[in-house]
Formats: sequence, structure tokens, C-alpha cells
Amino acid sequence: MNATTNADKKVERKISWYLYVFAFIIASTLFSVGVYVGMMINQNAMSRIDNDISAINEQVSTMGLLLLLEENNSAFCPVYKSELAKIDGMREKLGYELSLMEEQRGFSSPAVKNDYMVLQGQSYLLSKKIKELCAEDKNVFVLFFYDNKNCSDCKQQGDNILRARDSAKNKEFIRIYAFDGGIESAIVEAFEKQLNIIAHPTTIIGSERYVGAISENDLRKAMENAD
Repeated sequence: MNATTNADKKVERKISWYLYVFAFIIASTLFSVGVYVGMMINQNAMSRIDNDISAINEQVSTMGLLLLLEENNSAFCPVYKSELAKIDGMREKLGYELSLMEEQRGFSSPAVKNDYMVLQGQSYLLSKKIKELCAEDKNVFVLFFYDNKNCSDCKQQGDNILRARDSAKNKEFIRIYAFDGGIESAIVEAFEKQLNIIAHPTTIIGSERYVGAISENDLRKAMENAD
């Protein structure tokens, strides 16, 4: 009787061991599939963002060409400002999506990020040109230089800038251009060299420069009083 019982226990232990191994294999397979699917979803999302960036860059280039062809004809100012407002809305939406991918999903693409920096730079230069051409243009430019890798205050400063803009009296005229100095980007390096950016975060609002973390209230006042 005891011999039979011991044999049964050995069989049970052997079956249990096989079940554990089988369960481990299934769990590992499901985990690997989940990781792969997640990577594919992230890559597809990043590819879509990059395509959208390219499309907006083409719009910016077209507007720049129109400015040249019309030889700075101010009669087109209403058209320029209307189209630029649309571009700014799409540009900011893409920036939010990129931040979401990096901060919440932990997925980034240096190439796509660089393309977005190019879009930021081209959009700013176009906006600046239109402001010079159109005397009634009330836009206020906010240039935000940050470093996601080596700046403890940059994330908070970026959030403060957005909240300050959203609560400012002239919020519809405030244009924010953010440049990541922590990546390899020729256009960011050019802007930082031209504007003598030596620390992050640095925020330029109109003609005023602010180095380091600035409160939301002070940022809002600066935006409302910018020249």
C-alpha cells in the first residue's frame, strides 16, 4: 500500500513539474508577444507622427516660398496669419504626442525628434518674418530651450510655460517654440549659438531672457507684457 502511494506521489510530482514548465513557457511566450506588439504599436505611432511632421514642414516651406514670390506683399497678411494659426495648432499637437511617447511609453526616436526640431525652427522663422511684414501682428514668441536628459527643472518649467500661456489674457497670440538641447540637432545648436544659450532651462519671451526655473505667475506676466 505504501509503495503504491509513493509511486502515485512521484507521478503527481512529475506531472506538476511538467505543468510548471508548460505554464512558464506559455507565460514567457505571451510576454514576448506582448513586448513585440507593444514595440510595433509604438513604431507605427512614431512613423505616423513623422509623416505628419513632414506634411507640416511642406506647408511651412510653401508659405515661405509664397512670401518670396509675393515680394513681401502685406496684402496677403490675413492669409499668412490664418494658415500659420492652423500650422501652430498641428505643430503643438504633434509636440504633445511626442512627449507622450517619450514620457509615458518610454519610446523615442532621435530621427523623428530631430525632424520635429527642424519644424519648430522653420515655423519660428516663418512666424518672425510674418510679424515683421504684418504691422498689426500681435503674436508673442516664447522660445524654450531645455534638456530632457540633464535638466531637473526643465519638465516643470515646460509645464509652467503651458499653464501660463493658457491663463494669459493674450493667450491666442502666444506662440511657443521648444528646443531640446539634449539631442544632436544642427538647428537647435544653431539657435543656441545665435542666442547664446548656455544653460537649461532658458526661456526667451519677446526680448526678455529668463535663465532657470520661473514661476507660472511670473511667466504669465511676462507673456502679457511682452513687446
